[in-house]
Amino acid sequence: MNTIRVIGNGKLAHTILNTLSEKDTGNEFIHDIRQFKEDDSYADDNVIFVHVGSGRQYEASVKEAQRRYFVYIQAATEHDIKMLTPQKDDFLFIHAPNLAIIIIKFMYLMKMASPLFSNYTKSITESHQASKQSVAGTAVKLSENLHMDPAKISSIRNIDNQQMLQVTNFNHHAYHRIEMIEGDASLQFISKIEGAAPYVDGLFEIVKIVRKLEMQHYEIEDLVEQGLL
Repeated sequence: MNTIRVIGNGKLAHTILNTLSEKDTGNEFIHDIRQFKEDDSYADDNVIFVHVGSGRQYEASVKEAQRRYFVYIQAATEHDIKMLTPQKDDFLFIHAPNLAIIIIKFMYLMKMASPLFSNYTKSITESHQASKQSVAGTAVKLSENLHMDPAKISSIRNIDNQQMLQVTNFNHHAYHRIEMIEGDASLQFISKIEGAAPYVDGLFEIVKIVRKLEMQHYEIEDLVEQGLL
């Protein structure tokens, strides 16, 4: 079983702390789950760090995971603090801009479809709760997968505009729309999540398969490609 330390103090961090262990109905995968502390001690080596914070503890927690060969799941969006992927590929590090399985598969789908739409005009619109000041990490990842300039992502934080997107949970939602245009023809892909439950469900699926992975760095879509998610 795994010892899990959640790094962060926001809504998602507290939801994970309060509900993740409920997913482990057979008591097979989670031994203990608590908030990360830099002076913490660990009874075993099956430790997973889940970073969903602002970045203040990112560097210290990455160094600790690398030193102890712990698993590190980086699921936070960069805002004011740089959160660089470790250069040394000597421990299990998973870059996960999104934890919801259906969105992870959507990101993988766009990556695979990118060559088909290379000559099309493309745009990405994302909407999140007003408290989210940074551009969504999922939107940035989608732009990378589609070989788009992330600076062209449009962000919506206004409730009136969000109502037009049929968003109902203004305090916690994630909406992404990709549009591809060729002349008078267009194609749209839309994803929407309301609430935190899909992220917790997805995180539990990742926790269940981490011991099948090599000690290296992964993009979360790699796990889809390998048939693990």
